[in-house]
Amino acid sequence: MWPIVKRTLFQAAYLPSICVCHGERHFSALLSKRTLEQLRCRSNALGQSLVLQMHSHVESSKIEEEGKTNRIATLTDTIITKAASKDIMVKSLSKSQIYMAIKELHLFGIPEESLLSFCAHINVLKNLPDVKKIFDLLNSFGVAKSEISSMCVNFPRLLEMSHSHVARQLECLQSLGFKADGIGEILKNQPQALEKDLGTCFVRIDELKQLFKKDDVYTLLEKSPQLMFFDFEHIQDRFNYVYREMSITQRQMTYSKLFDHPMDHIHARHMFVVRSGFFQKIKHKKGQINNNPRLDSLLDTSDVAFAKKFGGMTELDYQTFKKLLLRENFILKELENDLDEDVED
Repeated sequence: MWPIVKRTLFQAAYLPSICVCHGERHFSALLSKRTLEQLRCRSNALGQSLVLQMHSHVESSKIEEEGKTNRIATLTDTIITKAASKDIMVKSLSKSQIYMAIKELHLFGIPEESLLSFCAHINVLKNLPDVKKIFDLLNSFGVAKSEISSMCVNFPRLLEMSHSHVARQLECLQSLGFKADGIGEILKNQPQALEKDLGTCFVRIDELKQLFKKDDVYTLLEKSPQLMFFDFEHIQDRFNYVYREMSITQRQMTYSKLFDHPMDHIHARHMFVVRSGFFQKIKHKKGQINNNPRLDSLLDTSDVAFAKKFGGMTELDYQTFKKLLLRENFILKELENDLDEDVED
């Protein structure tokens, strides 16, 4: 605002000199002395108004800052009181250090209600200096501030980890071949990875490379990082079923949540679309047109949406189908067992 005020005052102060430069007669023909005086008064009034506005803005900013300080102080007191009700040793911690840490986390973008929920524990209060460093580190890997709050809700143990431990885990993920944005996706989908033994994941990545292309392996693990910790049999069962029985390509598998679903779910969805005429088995041949629905539309939708899309049926219709299918599978297994017994006899 100051340059505007100075420029306005400058113009008013030097109006007489303009008169000299252009010749008094010529200038007086354009403006009378009374007009010049009115311009000076208006200019001065405008300058004073701008100064008052700036002063008012400064005062408002001070009041707003004092309000924030008081809110953080009140929040700190509330957090300490809540934590002390669980562990009296909280009283021995430095209140000023807790206040500064809470203030930094609030400035980082963590909402007050989240701070009250996260921080009212003695172990977290002790670890608050590291918590801010951890949040900055996660943010540098592409994890948004709002997502960090969600991570803390789903994985509160994050708040008790040391900065050095989290940094080592992130370095390990990089050594596994993940890029920074991919690591951010893994942490958003599976923050528990930070407490796992990531050294064992080298073997898992090699196993998955036998089933998928290298790029697809990383895409798959970023979307479903829990696959790094599942038994490989869990992965093979689902892969073999959709690849052999449904002729689904590996690329389609990476776009679905195939490995998150139970085998019963996968089998029931497959049988429903086969028997309702929406799915035909094809062979894996290069250039062959596949008009079957995508795997994600078969597996990842709700029962309501699935039944409506494939046959215009209701959720109750689909639930009834599953019960009949379960009974059918039970009967088939019984028959297989009887045949096995007959062969042994």
